[in-house]
Amino acid sequence: MSHVVSDELVERARELPTEPGVYRFVDADGQALYIGKAADLRDRVTSYFTAGTHGHGPRIDRMLAEAEGIETVLVDSEQEAYLLESNLIKEKKPRYNVRLTDDKRYPWILVSDEEHPRIDITRDKAEEGDYYGPFPDVGSARELVNLLREAFGVRDCPRELPEGCIKHDIGLCKAPCMLDIEETYAEAVERVQHVLKGNPQPAIAVLEERMHQASEERRFEQAARLRDEIEDIQRLLDEQAIFASDREDRDAIAIEGTPEHGVAVVLPRRSGRVIDAQDFRLPGFEEADRAELLAEFLARYYEDRPSIPHRILVPEMPTGHEELAQALGAQAGRKVRFRVPQRGKGKRMLDLAEKNAGFQLKQLQTERGPDPGVVDLKQRLALAEMPRRIECVDVSHHGGEGVVAGLVTFEDGHADKSGYRRFDLSIESNDDVAGIREVTRRRLRRLTEEGKGLPDLFLVDGGRAQADAAREAARELGLELAILGLAKEEEAVHRPGWRDPIDLPNEAAGLKLLMRARDEAHRFANQYSSTKRTNTLTDSVLDDVPGVGPELRRRLLREMGSVDGIREATAEELTAIDGVGPKRARRIKATLGEG
Repeated sequence: MSHVVSDELVERARELPTEPGVYRFVDADGQALYIGKAADLRDRVTSYFTAGTHGHGPRIDRMLAEAEGIETVLVDSEQEAYLLESNLIKEKKPRYNVRLTDDKRYPWILVSDEEHPRIDITRDKAEEGDYYGPFPDVGSARELVNLLREAFGVRDCPRELPEGCIKHDIGLCKAPCMLDIEETYAEAVERVQHVLKGNPQPAIAVLEERMHQASEERRFEQAARLRDEIEDIQRLLDEQAIFASDREDRDAIAIEGTPEHGVAVVLPRRSGRVIDAQDFRLPGFEEADRAELLAEFLARYYEDRPSIPHRILVPEMPTGHEELAQALGAQAGRKVRFRVPQRGKGKRMLDLAEKNAGFQLKQLQTERGPDPGVVDLKQRLALAEMPRRIECVDVSHHGGEGVVAGLVTFEDGHADKSGYRRFDLSIESNDDVAGIREVTRRRLRRLTEEGKGLPDLFLVDGGRAQADAAREAARELGLELAILGLAKEEEAVHRPGWRDPIDLPNEAAGLKLLMRARDEAHRFANQYSSTKRTNTLTDSVLDDVPGVGPELRRRLLREMGSVDGIREATAEELTAIDGVGPKRARRIKATLGEG
């Protein structure tokens, strides 16, 4: 029996990104029919429709015939795709997936609840103790257990051996069952648990000290082995990115848009696990309206939710965020906080939400065709190529110091966040012309070296002098491409070498597109300049806190996201961070002020 597959479905598959993720075939009602994972979404999903690969069997053929759409969630690695696929299959229960009734196929690491705790791998939770995981496969769990056992001598034997064993003789166990080492063994177990909770720094500090000592004593082979152990521990923890080291519920929310289209993505994490990605259509908006639209979306999204997480990660503070947090807190029956994470696990989670939002926006733009400004520019300026890809640069600084540049990319008239780039410039003054020359040269050289195509139009924020500087930089590299400058205020369009600006009507779609790209580059460059300045000020503010050194400062910022986050945190939240006791928490609060 033959089954007809929609041409639209095949075309949708061809438009998927070549990145890792989870895909869902859905029916006309949006119900999941089949969920799968992929290292390359486009390659995997198109394989369902490629000639010669229809030997899936009648089950998958029936699924394809029922499917009306394909939904995706982008992730950072195959390991994350593997775990997220399982989460979604359990939650959505798609009809055509093989049903798995429990978590027993996932390995966990156990630190047993015994007088002398042991470390072990298990697929169930029958024994008393602390469990860490689950892990994508037993191999990664076993590798981490072996590394920790070798590094810290924690036992793994199923029962205590009062007379010792060979593992003690070869240095793989501290032998707590035969030696009186209660205190040092407890310290070793504590270091192991720090690593398994996702905070390897205390343990790594011990290993680094051993490594430096071995090197000073010219035991280079042992120093190299310790170095490899440190790198391997960090690598194995990074592979567990889909799980957070704490179990606090939180949502990451991103919105992306143009004046024509808008998209919001909510990435919820429950019990330490990212469980799905939800996307919503929004009205089009300008960058200046983002904070207000974000506030409106948050209020609507959470108004009928049965549970609201303690922490909500956002790309910027929504308009009226204090009042909104209070309203959501009253609904949840406890305090709710907004955070704009700058680094660490929260930043990674928000980046993932923004990555999914960018992809959804791009799909929406593709469905609705190119912006009319693209065609208008080609016709009015007699360009050799349709300006489907426009790159625009702007230079920013604070009083001539910390000169940076921002570059944004527009595809078919719509912002493409994957093409945004930041530059730290070498010039030490507020010479915009020199800055444009440098960033143009660096950008075009990089594209050429990587074998990537040049943009159809290169736009600079400025007048004739800036446009001329960009052309000079291109010609130094032996390149010719369409270059324009767009001056602020008068909105005059300048071509390199032309004395007079090009007069485009204010209502022209092409001019409006150039203005959107220029304004976005200006916003992006200023944002980067402000971020760099804030980071510098942040370091100096935290330097004033007694007893907070560089490592603890990094840990505080990683956990709380920013100085404001540290200031707003309660003493209890601060003392939950390694290295912060009650006395130090009071010092931090006293120095930074209460939130």
